[in-house]
Amino acid sequence: VSTVSLEYKFPNGQIKNTPWYTYNSSLFLGSVSAGYKTAVSDSSLVGGNYKIRIKCKDMKGNITETGQYDCTMFGGDLWELKSTAVTTTSISLSWKKCPLAADFAKYTLTPESGSATFSPVDITNINQTSHTLAGLLPNKTYKISLNAQAKAGWPLAVKAILNIKTSAPAAPVIRGFAPNPPKQEVNKNITITAKITDSDSHIKKVTLKATYKNTKKESQVATQNCDTNNLNYSQSFTLNQAGIYYLTLEAKDESSPTEQTIEYEVLPASAASKEDKMSQETEPAKETITGEEKAPADVKTQKTQAAQKPAAKTKPPVASEKVKPAEKKAVKKQPLPKIDIKKITIDGEAKGIVPAGQPLLVLVDVNASDDFAGPFTVNMELKKGLAKQIYTRTIEKMKEGANSFKLDLIAKGEEGNYTLSIEILNDQLKLKDKSTKSFKVMDKQTPDKKN
Repeated sequence: VSTVSLEYKFPNGQIKNTPWYTYNSSLFLGSVSAGYKTAVSDSSLVGGNYKIRIKCKDMKGNITETGQYDCTMFGGDLWELKSTAVTTTSISLSWKKCPLAADFAKYTLTPESGSATFSPVDITNINQTSHTLAGLLPNKTYKISLNAQAKAGWPLAVKAILNIKTSAPAAPVIRGFAPNPPKQEVNKNITITAKITDSDSHIKKVTLKATYKNTKKESQVATQNCDTNNLNYSQSFTLNQAGIYYLTLEAKDESSPTEQTIEYEVLPASAASKEDKMSQETEPAKETITGEEKAPADVKTQKTQAAQKPAAKTKPPVASEKVKPAEKKAVKKQPLPKIDIKKITIDGEAKGIVPAGQPLLVLVDVNASDDFAGPFTVNMELKKGLAKQIYTRTIEKMKEGANSFKLDLIAKGEEGNYTLSIEILNDQLKLKDKSTKSFKVMDKQTPDKKN
């Protein structure tokens, strides 16, 4: 006999052969019985039942084959590797006992996550079929492999692989999120309080945001960095524009944020002052006799004085002695501030036509009272056919003496018929005015078609 090969058939029916292994032919001439050993080394082996056939070839090339032998390759799915419990930092595992006790040396568990590798866990007790991997990171996927090692150092079975993810930390919980007072006027303190807890990790950052409802403009009121799982939150601030706001409180831990939003009304300063005046008690009126102010006398005092003095003869009242009613001073009402749209002009416009290819700039002439310069919101709607674009601008203050402002619409006007609607708003003073303008954008070289 010169060489030996093994044919092995996989559980799925695939057939492979080991390379021919050459022995020293001088030792086995003639009819000699001898023990041969050869091994299958194949990384594609899986756990399951195999069919094995032995092939022998002599020096003259004659091949002899045996029948097929049944063989079970332990490992892979036969390990029945599974998780029994998962937390944010640990994974508990169980598996089936290795049946190859005679050659068994140890079980080896190896976790991996991305480029991070961990030291293998060796278990030398063949009867121990469970283990908990601790010290893992939250919300991470781990690839865990299990195998048994023979006493000679080579793998005793096909390894099992399990992909499993640790739990994500519970998000922070916000309770009792409330403003004080329930309403407040502009530029006066508002205090937000809340109780924030986190059961399995630490709160890292708390952010308070205010969004003005009309313009959707968001501003960050305050940010607090922390490292705790129990926070009594309190934050005071002011808002300088009357109207409705959305107040949002966001708490973030190592994984994901939690947020709560409430609606809050900020009153104009003038409205708050009126409410204060209405709540005050009026003082008693003083008597006014012939233009002189005199405090009302005590009834008992009046009787005593009457007893001490003789009764005087009554005289017909002189015109100058007639009791005059208290004069009321006329209160002159102050006119309310106002702003109206006077005219809308497109930059470069001539007889309702604007050259194509240039930016569309809008000049808005207004009639504004001397005591009003802003702030106000400008809402613009530009239509071309069925297409519509909406723009919002906030003008904090117009220049002193100015009666117009300029706004940009689009970087390049395309040919077509347009309709532009402009609305001016100031919620605090309840100001509102709207105007519409139609115009045409066309190339200077393109003559206008006439019907």
